[in-house]
Amino acid sequence: MRAHIFMELKKIGYPLLLMLVILSGCSTRDRKGDNVIFIDDETIEFSEDFLPCSLVKEVENVAITPSMISTEKPIIDMGTKKNVTCNTKHVTKKLGTIDYTYTYDRNEYVKSIVFVDTTPPTITANDTYKVKVGNEYFDLRKVIEVTDNDTETPKVAYSGTVDVNTVGTYVVVVKAIDRSNNTTSKTITVEVVAEDIPDIYKEPETPNTSSSDSSNNVTPSVPIPPTGGASTTNPPASTFKPSQRDFMFKQGEDASVQFNACMGYLNEQAQAGYHGVGNCILITDSNTKLNTGYRAVFD
Repeated sequence: MRAHIFMELKKIGYPLLLMLVILSGCSTRDRKGDNVIFIDDETIEFSEDFLPCSLVKEVENVAITPSMISTEKPIIDMGTKKNVTCNTKHVTKKLGTIDYTYTYDRNEYVKSIVFVDTTPPTITANDTYKVKVGNEYFDLRKVIEVTDNDTETPKVAYSGTVDVNTVGTYVVVVKAIDRSNNTTSKTITVEVVAEDIPDIYKEPETPNTSSSDSSNNVTPSVPIPPTGGASTTNPPASTFKPSQRDFMFKQGEDASVQFNACMGYLNEQAQAGYHGVGNCILITDSNTKLNTGYRAVFD
């Protein structure tokens, strides 16, 4: 009887012992997994200054501060022999979903993050530029700086013309669009004057050559891009006003294609003699609230 009871206990005991071992192992792994805690965010704004280590919130109940994150190498200095190594697979940041890997205390961790770009480009320029009439070295493109949080250079278009040989006040609209279709614009006034003013737009320096060889002294002339729109005082207003035109987005096509087509249409009207101001504005569907294209309009 005792032998029978002992055999029954053995039958029950071995599976129970095995289950306890398995549960113990799972509990240990869970505790190791809790050693490194990441931020809750699943989506962040793309930035060139982003550091993968900044996704770590806490390590073994120690809150991570900016001073603990190295800017020279991908580690978090825990002040002990055990540091966190970030981005161990050397993934390059880009728009979209990125899986970053981390190692700490011989364990590997993964954090997924989605990079988005909702920040429009920045146009840095003066509101007004004053140029002496006849100064052919003034080039608006060289005094304007366009930057973006993305690594890809934004596309830039100019709506307006400047005639440096005619006194007057000219209006140019500068528009920049990045690959995420974030758009920004800035209106700039260029005053071409007859009076003497400090000449800050000068001929570019050229290498020293023999003064007797005038063929090497080429004087470059770079006009402002003649892209639609024009002067508010000179030349005189045109007698015709172009018709507006829509440039609709196409499936699978980057929105910048239609933006460039719209700006090209403004340029055609300027070349045809229109001297007003033209703009490319977004068309928004009133029902879906989605942008569906660009519309060329004229003042």
